[in-house]
Amino acid sequence: MDTSKEIHKHLTANSHIKKKYIIVGNFLGGIAWGVGTVIGATVVVAILFSILRSFNFLPFVGDFLRDLPEKPSNSLQLQK
Repeated sequence: MDTSKEIHKHLTANSHIKKKYIIVGNFLGGIAWGVGTVIGATVVVAILFSILRSFNFLPFVGDFLRDLPEKPSNSLQLQK
């Protein structure tokens, strides 16, 4: 088997496809990959938080969310 012929065959396999279609296909594939990654990461983090919450491992999250509305008003008072 001649390696250079195999490489040439591999490189010219899609040479009949227009460059525009390759670019559009790769762009849409990249968007799909990005959206899938974000959705997957969201699901994994949500599952992880629900597991940790069931063990009462994350009590600071509730305290942080409870104090969150007060933080902007405190920073405005400090600026005056």
